[in-house]
Amino acid sequence: MQSRALDSILTILTDSLRSCSDFSLDPIENSARCVAIIFLACFSTKTKVFITNDLETLSQVENLLSQDGKRGQCPTKISDELVCSIAELPSFASCLIPNALFFIFHCLHAAIRVASSQKRKGVTEEELESVLNFLEEVTNVREPYWSGPIQRLEEGAFTYDGPGGILQIGIPPETIKASMLQGKNVPQVFVFPPPIYKSDSSIVEVEFPVYFNFFIKNAFKNPEFRVKFIGTRDQIDRAKIAFNESMFGPGPQHIYVKDEIDPEKAAQGYWIDFHKERNFLAYKDGGGKQPSTDHFADFIYFDEEARSVTFHQKHSERNVDIKIEIQWHKGGGLRIFEEGEHKATLDTSFFGRRQERASFSEEFQGTSRSAFDPPVLGVTFIGTSHGFDPKGRTTGFIVWVNGKGVLVDPPIQTGAFLRASGIHRKFVNKAILTHCHSDHDSGLLSRILEGEKIEVYTTKTIIESYKRKMNAITGRKDIGEFFVFKPVPIGRPVPINGAMWEFDYSLHTIPTIRFRLSYNGKSISYSSDTYYSPRGYTQLVEQGVINYQRDISLRLFTFCADLIIHESGVPPIHTDLSELNDLPDNVKDRMLIVHCSSIPEYVNKAIDKDRTLKVKVTKLRIPETGVDKTVSLSVGPYNEGFSKASRVFQTFCSVFYFRKLTPPKLNELFSSLEELHVLEGATIIHQGQVADKFYLIESGQVDVYTEIVVSLTGENGNLCQARESKLLLSLVRGDYFGENALYYGDRHSKTLASVVAATDCTFLVLPRSKFLEIIHGQDKHGKQLEQLQLPMQVDLDNVRKYRPFVRDSLMKSFLFSSLQSDQIEEIASIIDQEQFFSKDDVIIKQGDDDDPSMFLIKDGQVRLEKTNPDINPVRPVEFLRLGPGDTFGEIALITGLARTASAVAHSESVVVLQLRREPLFQLMDLYQNMRFHILTAVEQRLHDTKAIDQQISRRQTFVGSPRKSSPGGSAISTRNRTDTDPLLLG
Repeated sequence: MQSRALDSILTILTDSLRSCSDFSLDPIENSARCVAIIFLACFSTKTKVFITNDLETLSQVENLLSQDGKRGQCPTKISDELVCSIAELPSFASCLIPNALFFIFHCLHAAIRVASSQKRKGVTEEELESVLNFLEEVTNVREPYWSGPIQRLEEGAFTYDGPGGILQIGIPPETIKASMLQGKNVPQVFVFPPPIYKSDSSIVEVEFPVYFNFFIKNAFKNPEFRVKFIGTRDQIDRAKIAFNESMFGPGPQHIYVKDEIDPEKAAQGYWIDFHKERNFLAYKDGGGKQPSTDHFADFIYFDEEARSVTFHQKHSERNVDIKIEIQWHKGGGLRIFEEGEHKATLDTSFFGRRQERASFSEEFQGTSRSAFDPPVLGVTFIGTSHGFDPKGRTTGFIVWVNGKGVLVDPPIQTGAFLRASGIHRKFVNKAILTHCHSDHDSGLLSRILEGEKIEVYTTKTIIESYKRKMNAITGRKDIGEFFVFKPVPIGRPVPINGAMWEFDYSLHTIPTIRFRLSYNGKSISYSSDTYYSPRGYTQLVEQGVINYQRDISLRLFTFCADLIIHESGVPPIHTDLSELNDLPDNVKDRMLIVHCSSIPEYVNKAIDKDRTLKVKVTKLRIPETGVDKTVSLSVGPYNEGFSKASRVFQTFCSVFYFRKLTPPKLNELFSSLEELHVLEGATIIHQGQVADKFYLIESGQVDVYTEIVVSLTGENGNLCQARESKLLLSLVRGDYFGENALYYGDRHSKTLASVVAATDCTFLVLPRSKFLEIIHGQDKHGKQLEQLQLPMQVDLDNVRKYRPFVRDSLMKSFLFSSLQSDQIEEIASIIDQEQFFSKDDVIIKQGDDDDPSMFLIKDGQVRLEKTNPDINPVRPVEFLRLGPGDTFGEIALITGLARTASAVAHSESVVVLQLRREPLFQLMDLYQNMRFHILTAVEQRLHDTKAIDQQISRRQTFVGSPRKSSPGGSAISTRNRTDTDPLLLG
């Protein structure tokens, strides 16, 4: 049986062939025009972009095919030049088509195959189906197009290895580790891809490539070894802003330390002079001055008019001329030339696209799933190393207080770590940012944009620096709109999750905070990146860099705790391990070392200015990472019991369906919960059984499966059907299932999936009978005691009806691709109504401004059309054709502008779901991933509108009389065309 998608492709292709009657199909000559027609049909079907389907573009593609092959014929091999030339045609360049080169290449391949197998009587559906099955298979691969000696280094980065050495395109965080881990040289030349920001992180993270080449490869001695960054002026200017904040810290006008120090502490004489402290620690050139940005790296700009850049690169004792071209106006492709010869092409338009998230990242695939129960007070380490260690994650950890986590400098892998460890994001909704070096702040934005607004604790000096970095990288006016900033005073404790936290500045090259927290008589401290040296502090006091009060704080602040987390690294910007080795044993017994790849057996201890002594290291240790290695501090059975009861109740209250209930009803429901323990592998509910219980996961992880019917080929070659289980999603502590038991309207509601314990689990179970008795006033026999219409039942009804559509279709669309699994219910609950349309019905009309709703296509196809009122106000041009899961109308909803296009039902029957502005805005305010992604998509579409309008104006200039469909089956008519209207394929 053909899939609906394949049926749709077949229909468009056969209709396209029927609609074009001004050429003849010759099976021997393999007409370039025939291939161009089929190519455009394939391309519009796979990309949904129909602005490319007109006679002018058809002729241009035909000419390019003829030029690449023999006259009037197609090439037998698709060249890189042909693919790039088609991508640069005006209609293809009029809107952003992610991975355009990939689709062009494979659609050309499919078109040539169809044309090559053509018989005089016409293209058969069997032949089309074979080719289209191939096209469906290859275009489902989410890989960008490239040619030549290019390799994927990691997500967001590719390398080109040619005669001029290694050149890297894209610079994600910690990228030098990827090269080192694969045994490759860290490149000296880096090219910025057109989108410098990818869904939730920078891909122009220049800081550590600079450090590596400058300090480790000794570029400070030989400028020829300095790293080169290549990009447009806008890209480089934005990257420089971010690098300056990391390298030099905030300027004097952005230092607010006088306001940050608590008045009582300031009255005691405590002050900090960041300028003097940085001058002591910072790198200086041969003249004793702190150099500018251009001293550390060479920034090479693209020629904006020529869309290219040429530079010389020394490699293997010879200079190589390298030229890089931007291939089309949106910068979607790069072509690399060496000594004038074309060597490679890479489509970089795919860099900024959100990749489909796997259950766990590759790094955590082997992590064993556990029933992790956070401690009342403790620390889980995500990483303990530094930015140059290829085998270790950079330092970051979770401080647990009352079972809730505070992230400290989350590494870039934090999201994957939490998911793999079964930790729901709502239990880790606060973060501390100690400073703005990229190995400490690169993972924060992905956590900010993962769901609900998180609270970020730091000082104004540090948060403003971070915002300048992220505003430059993301292009946002104020990234601070996506989180809640909680300013911390210096010297006055503040409550976080029930503990009291005190903050102070450490001694580092840029403003950096450290902290100490206390809870029920126990304490934890963190030094953060710092220079710790009692002898050095004495010299700084003598030099007037710090005063006596600052000296005492630097010496003692971190060490007055039950658990001490202290960093170590290369002095003076970090703490020499020999200084920590000198500490008393009773201090070292309480200390864990981070920012360190390993503890050596011996260290060199400075005796005086010119002499050192080799000393054995004792009692210093690096903590292990992972939830199973969590360090816990006991706070007594009473406090632990009270904390657990409190957080279980808070978890229960956070259930989506209970959010509108009154406190008395919530208390009644909570008192009715029953605790259930199951072992790993047990099936909690079976698909199809009566839903009689609601389950809240108190600890552990479960997998949710649904049974699907699949077709199999038996031994005799006949097709047969079988059932198999398909994993839908995994749930963790704080998630819930079995909500059909809460549905008031159906006493015999069935479960829609099976749930299996992936670990040992504990559940809080609410029986349906208890729920109905408390909420609806029914007795155990279902007899109605009180008529009550609850908003919760409206939520349940909408979720039951629309959740499969949101999960299976909507989440695959670009606009909602950032949705988390537990946000599906929220989207389903705000769907206003279903609307039904017949073919050619207008759903929204260009220019209307009365109802700023947006629409989700549930079934059928919808075409988006635009007109240019100055040229032809009545003849629309189709530029997109959308299907199930796609959305339209979001520009008017978000911006309040009039409709920029018309949406018309293209199928015989179309079903759309309506989302109104107010409930969607409420969700966008709650969920920052949704807000950021939708706003970014709308901004991109607004940016594309001008180019699309220009293309439509060009199209409408050539409009003649309306096209009439030509009769006939799948064979090609040879009737000559006399009109000059556009070829509207499909």
